Amino acid sequence: YNTIQYEELHSTQCITLDIASAVTWTITEASKHNLIAWLKDDNYTEIFFSYRFFRNVTAGTRIVGGNSSAILNTSEKFELASIVQTKNKYNMINIKNIIPQVIRLPLVGLAKILYPSSAAITGFLPILLTYSRQVIDEIVGNEVVSNYASYWGLVADNSTSKEKKINFCLISAEAPSSQITAGIASAGLIGLYVGIVLTIGKLVRLLVEDLKSKIIYEDLDDCDALLILCNEIYKARRIYSAYEDKKQEPLVLEHKLYRYLIEIYRSPEKIIEFTSTKKESNAS
Repeated sequence: YNTIQYEELHSTQCITLDIASAVTWTITEASKHNLIAWLKDDNYTEIFFSYRFFRNVTAGTRIVGGNSSAILNTSEKFELASIVQTKNKYNMINIKNIIPQVIRLPLVGLAKILYPSSAAITGFLPILLTYSRQVIDEIVGNEVVSNYASYWGLVADNSTSKEKKINFCLISAEAPSSQITAGIASAGLIGLYVGIVLTIGKLVRLLVEDLKSKIIYEDLDDCDALLILCNEIYKARRIYSAYEDKKQEPLVLEHKLYRYLIEIYRSPEKIIEFTSTKKESNAS
């Protein structure tokens, strides 16, 4: 297939489908009658083909699925109605654009159908949808009762083998080796982008968070006078704690110094006056 690149050959494998369904098709007579009437009334009818693949990988999606569909024309719908209505043991109908030739399984997300570059090639396999009815004899009491087990199947239309099994190519994305790469691959491009943006945003927020409350402490020119005042408040508290009689003057002194410090911080003019450098003070 021209849709498979050379570097993808090592991750490409050929898948073979069973020609018969693993379960029988069970439908009531009333539902079958409604289905036949629907097909014969020339209503819009579309057949869906869904598939799932299981991968043994440490990162990414372990179960990858997808689907394709085919819209039936008038002749195909009448042919399908006659197949369901008939009691023949084996019937078939040609279905187009239902099973792709090449399917790509990404590490994350749904499976993708690879279409060829040439417009003359559809990229789908010629498929025959088969309907089989098998007679099953059961012993009920002393009598043998014959029942019919119906099931659907898919066979290749252009296959030269007797089995007519369907073969298509599957390209699976290579699983990353390291855990970090596996985590990035599992998150995908959007997850990686969101993770980086959130991480950088959080770091920037930590840098600028509550910055306005730190300006009066970190962006002042000379805080020696304020530090001396704070030390004097601390000394007044130490002297007060040394007195046995707690009603002495140091408590009043501490309170006055504390109130003075608060008044300084309440006035931007006083903050600038007390924190200006010596050169700026002499120049003023």
